[in-house]
Amino acid sequence: PDGSYPSMTGDFSVKLIEKSVDPNGFSFYDGPGRYVVIQYDNTTALAGGGGVHYACQVIDIIKPEVPVVTTSVCSGSEVKFTFAADPKNNYDDYKITFDPVAGINIYSFNTGKPTSYPFTVGSGNTLPNSDDRIVTIRGQSVTGNCPSPPTANTRISFNGITIFQPTVSYVEGTTKKGEFKLAVSAQKDVGRNLYIRDPLTGTYDYTKIFKTYSSSPTALTDSTLLQVPDGNKAYCFQAESIDNKCPATISNPLYRSREEICTTPANVKPESNKNVISWLQAVNPVLGGAFSFYEVERLKPDGSNDKLFPKITNATELKIEDPDVVCGQEYTYRVRTNYSQDSYSQIIKVKAVSDDVPTKIPKFFATMTADNKNVYLQGEFNNGNKPTDIKPNGYKYYRGNSLGDSFSLIKTDNSIYQDLSADANKQQYCYYLTWTNLCNKESTPSDKVCTVFLKSSGATVNWTKEKPHTVNTDS
Repeated sequence: PDGSYPSMTGDFSVKLIEKSVDPNGFSFYDGPGRYVVIQYDNTTALAGGGGVHYACQVIDIIKPEVPVVTTSVCSGSEVKFTFAADPKNNYDDYKITFDPVAGINIYSFNTGKPTSYPFTVGSGNTLPNSDDRIVTIRGQSVTGNCPSPPTANTRISFNGITIFQPTVSYVEGTTKKGEFKLAVSAQKDVGRNLYIRDPLTGTYDYTKIFKTYSSSPTALTDSTLLQVPDGNKAYCFQAESIDNKCPATISNPLYRSREEICTTPANVKPESNKNVISWLQAVNPVLGGAFSFYEVERLKPDGSNDKLFPKITNATELKIEDPDVVCGQEYTYRVRTNYSQDSYSQIIKVKAVSDDVPTKIPKFFATMTADNKNVYLQGEFNNGNKPTDIKPNGYKYYRGNSLGDSFSLIKTDNSIYQDLSADANKQQYCYYLTWTNLCNKESTPSDKVCTVFLKSSGATVNWTKEKPHTVNTDS
């Protein structure tokens, strides 16, 4: 190239000359190929002579060919076109025309210059109606009037189904921390995109899909399981409908739910003689709604309601106590946060605890067997006052050889026990009884009771003199 050539002194012309196998050989334009621009500095200059100067730009002349493209008919009145990474697809733009099979309602649009191949473009929901159409596609160049031949006429038929915005119905926790079941309502047999946000840090990022799944093929409302990043934090979800026949590559605000729903992390802490239920403050406001109330539920083992606490309408009141508990028994709770939808916390199970020392058994008896040899021992509560939290076989029997002797545990059993190791014909024995509750707390000892060592000498009957007990001897 002669970039420093000062000027032209003769006639000037620009021709396309192919420069291919022989770099010194030239030929005039003869169909598609690679060319450079030349110019002559006078009218007498010959091709290849000293008056020839070359431009710096190489030009590719191509033969327009039919674009390579596939067509997909979506569920609604939309069509997707995918242009392949093919040498025939080398145009600056593509024009897509929808000609009606009957009538005159024509619709067309241009794709714009692709940045890379393959690429997909959709018609959007802008077609005037869902009538059958004949689709043709032409490639177009920015410079020159050189369109491609059209694609073969493709007849498309729409199924008439319109994709609707879904509705987020509710979210409820499972027994697993951080796992929730999200219910969404929309038409059946479409796809779902779910988006997540941390209400403390920001809004939704619609370039990042949290979960994609297909809806029920038969039901209008279905649910899916979600595991949030941190079970101790609240997260909000928004749903988006997806056309399964033409999945979108970017989020479509027309297909997103108008509302969101946020999780309710909760906690239950057993304290002495009560369970304390607490939860995180509701996200407020939320898209499509606002906080209404909290409600704490105590559930039966089958999941039905056992106890419903009064509703709390103050959004900053985040704790409630349940004193109606029995030590050692298991209780199940969950917290409901109501917006215009319901958000249920995970299901939490705890055992009630108590620091109290159980009261003593009020009555304790020692009865001799018929042979005056062994001892039957039995405790008894006052009528109607038997504790409900007695541990199974939670009675403990202690024995000493006399009141002044140290007592040791001889048996853990039920409320009646026969001491077969005692020989009441040889000596006196003393006993006391305790019971253990479901929290493994042992009661205060009962009053002590001692056997009577009885013997006769002729017509005289003798027995051991009673020593001081925890209660006085009446007779």
